[in-house]
Amino acid sequence: MLPAALPHANAQVAAYATLDLNPSVEFGLSSSGVVLTSKGLDRDGRRVLAQVQPNGQPFSSVFSDVLSKAAEDGLIAHGGDASLILATSPAGPHEQVPAAVKQQMLVARANGKAFLTARGAQGIVSAMVLPTSLRAKASQADVSAGTYALYAA
Repeated sequence: MLPAALPHANAQVAAYATLDLNPSVEFGLSSSGVVLTSKGLDRDGRRVLAQVQPNGQPFSSVFSDVLSKAAEDGLIAHGGDASLILATSPAGPHEQVPAAVKQQMLVARANGKAFLTARGAQGIVSAMVLPTSLRAKASQADVSAGTYALYAA
């Protein structure tokens, strides 16, 4: 099958989502919440992304895959404390985060809570929608939008 025949092949990024826990990764999502682009924002993020195939998959599924790989690599320990930060922002300054993307984020948040509980970890799973301007500032500071939002607050 040629890539152009795939339903998401000509889709444009409608929103960005970041996941921070260690690893830290960013995804470009279609208006339906399908991952179109991905990049590791740190060494561990790049390593984990090299082990998953995120493009063309729903964000909530990719989120679960990233958590699993991070745990397999010893980046998420059993028990103890853990924090997962999910952040999304629209692709453009005059745009909104599509409803389907927000839904994928809610599913990912629930999956993250279940994942931590199953590992016996005490933790917080935060999900937030951020303005495009904050994502731009985070990019300039070479950190994820979620991390930037927490430290800028």
